[in-house]
Amino acid sequence: MENFILSSGFDKDVEIDCCFAMVSGVGYLVESKEDAFSMKNAIKIQHPDLEKILFSLVPALGGSEFSYLCDASIIGTLRKSEDVKFQGEIVDIKKFNLIVSGLHFEIF
Repeated sequence: MENFILSSGFDKDVEIDCCFAMVSGVGYLVESKEDAFSMKNAIKIQHPDLEKILFSLVPALGGSEFSYLCDASIIGTLRKSEDVKFQGEIVDIKKFNLIVSGLHFEIF
């Protein structure tokens, strides 16, 4: 996601097709499932009720440290993250879709 951030810049609306991961209630975007274990180049999704909304709409993974690890697309505003673990964060989400086991879920 580092190259995406460099090319897009902060404080802009962006559309990203990527992989979504959630661990311990923290949702973030990475380029591929293989990158999900490192948050170094990840983009955090900043939404106060994200975990609650996801659990009510999308089946979670079982037997894994990840609640979710799936393909996603998102439209929102990219800004510099206040959390030092992340390169950036998405706020003001306008669209967020997940693909889990071939099923499409429109979250926002």
